[in-house]
Order: sequence, then C-alpha cells, then structure tokens
Amino acid sequence: MQGPLVTGSGAALTKEELEAVKVELEAIKKTHGLKEPVRSFMDEPEIKWRFGGKPDYSVTNLMYLKQRSVVHAEGSLEQVVENLVKTVS
Repeated sequence: MQGPLVTGSGAALTKEELEAVKVELEAIKKTHGLKEPVRSFMDEPEIKWRFGGKPDYSVTNLMYLKQRSVVHAEGSLEQVVENLVKTVS
C-alpha cells in the first residue's frame, strides 16, 4: 500500500500506466547499462510509512534516467553523493 503515483499532470497513475513505466524503465536500464539510484534505509523495519508501505520510485527513476546528463563511475565519490542525495531528497 502506498500513496497515489502521479505524473507531472498531478493525475494518479493507473496500474496499467505504472506497469508501462516499469517496462520502459527496465528497457532503458538494459539498453544503456544504467542503474537506478540507491535509496538507502528503505527497508529498515522501524520505518513507519505514511501509506503503509515504502514508495514506488519507478516514475521518478524513469524521468531521472531519461534526463540525466552525466553517468558517474561505479563506486566514485560522485556516485556516492548522487545516491545520498536521492535518499534524502
């Protein structure tokens, strides 16, 4: 259970739209060798989520990977900072 997923229009996504986003996200990752940002602490048992479960970042990750301009080297300080920012923002 989670809150409503919305696009830039503010309209909630249907299950079919969310599935299409996930398919496109996987295709972009596979085609371009990209990885989704690591959001630390999402699975901590003591977290009480507002809507009963952790958020689904599929829409956010898709837009991020489509619009990013730099891909930092695996394990670089830049990548660590990028993941940290994605975790707390």
